[in-house]
Amino acid sequence: QAGIAVRSQTLVAEGSAVPLPDQARLPSGALDLTLIVDEEPVLQNLLTFLPSSWAQDEEALQRVRESSALNLDDAQLAPGGTEALFEALAFLPKVTELGLANNLLRQRGAEVISEALATNRTLRSLDLRHNDIADSGAEGLARALLRNSTLRFLGLAGNRIGAAGAEALAAAVAANSSLTSLNLAANSVADKGAKALASALTTNSTLTSLHLGRNHISDDGAKALATALATNSSLTLLDLFFNRIGSPGAQALASPQTGKLSLSSLNLGGNPARGWRLA
Repeated sequence: QAGIAVRSQTLVAEGSAVPLPDQARLPSGALDLTLIVDEEPVLQNLLTFLPSSWAQDEEALQRVRESSALNLDDAQLAPGGTEALFEALAFLPKVTELGLANNLLRQRGAEVISEALATNRTLRSLDLRHNDIADSGAEGLARALLRNSTLRFLGLAGNRIGAAGAEALAAAVAANSSLTSLNLAANSVADKGAKALASALTTNSTLTSLHLGRNHISDDGAKALATALATNSSLTLLDLFFNRIGSPGAQALASPQTGKLSLSSLNLGGNPARGWRLA
């Protein structure tokens, strides 16, 4: 349990300290009462929200502490599990990769993650595939990306994200300087979302891979991306499989002027386009 530590203007403690609000602080020179949070009950609490096989495993907690990659795909997180997880991450500095695919986190889960991601400085990879976060969840994550400076990969495939969510993420990508890979496959960003992302690529210089397969993108969206790639200097992989791109869009993307700076891999498989090749 949390305990109260008494210190004179300084805090020395193991674990995480939660300071009193400014309006509750005592005058200078007075004793400072600060709440000290013990990591053990926080981590034990996390196990209660995970599948029973974890809670019954005596070594589970130690494995979590020592892991750099924490895979909780299909973990069926109970209500409150997302909050418990991100509270625990404050005590798990070794965890740099987190997989949460197929947990039906929805909007509420995305809100919790967004709040934590805004201040988290350890995660490098976050996979949120198939969690039904929709546009509202994507917008929350976009706000977090404006403040986060360490995340490298964000996986959002299969989340019912439409143009509004894509536009919010695009605005974040335009300003973010740490993200290198964004997976938005199997959503519904369509041409409007593709154009917003294309605009972001004209200013972003760190994104190296962008996955937009199965997003109802047609020639208009493809041409916008082609225009952006003519000046973008970082993107090396663009995945547009199974969209609605015809020969005009494909030829624009594959022309010698497109991607002359960096693009080396272009996937247009499953599109109506015929007779194109990457020049």
